[in-house]
Amino acid sequence: MKERKKLKVGEEILVFDTNGTKVGQPEGGWVGQVISVGPKYITVKYPGGSGVNKTTQFGVESWRNHTGFRQLRTREEHILVKRRAQADVVLREHKVYFGTGNTFTLEQIEQIAKLIGTFPKTERD
Repeated sequence: MKERKKLKVGEEILVFDTNGTKVGQPEGGWVGQVISVGPKYITVKYPGGSGVNKTTQFGVESWRNHTGFRQLRTREEHILVKRRAQADVVLREHKVYFGTGNTFTLEQIEQIAKLIGTFPKTERD
């Protein structure tokens, strides 16, 4: 896994929930602010699902909270996730699936999706 940047106090970070829409998460995640960085945990304050500010600890290595349902992303990471999702839509429409263990780069996946998108869709079970 690519090494993530070191977060600093006061830095803006995005918080995402696995069940995003069910808990009132905006499309781009909640915008949070790093309030402390320790050897094991990053503490972030963000609006949360109810609009009330929440303060949550996330692992320094995993960028996930203790339940694993919430995770941190930088804006740059979020853009990459959105690009991959757009490519996956085209691939799924043509019944093309890549497992989680593939070694393609995002750029390669986007090029494959661009090429496959030029073919007519076929009906298969």
